[in-house]
Amino acid sequence: MFNFLEASITRSRTSLLLLFMIVLAGLIARAAIPVEGDPEIEVPFFVITVVNEGISPEDAEQIGRAHV
Repeated sequence: MFNFLEASITRSRTSLLLLFMIVLAGLIARAAIPVEGDPEIEVPFFVITVVNEGISPEDAEQIGRAHV
């Protein structure tokens, strides 16, 4: 293990080239993934606004639950 680290430090250009090649291969593989493998999913998002002055959030929650 120590010999591997020592070789990586002494041959820094080789290590950087290897790192660059691995990153480049990952980017190419990412671009090659078909759409079925990474679909865009629309997450439903909605906002409920209750405009009643003077009530607490708990009371507004109970009013909203009563109608649903």
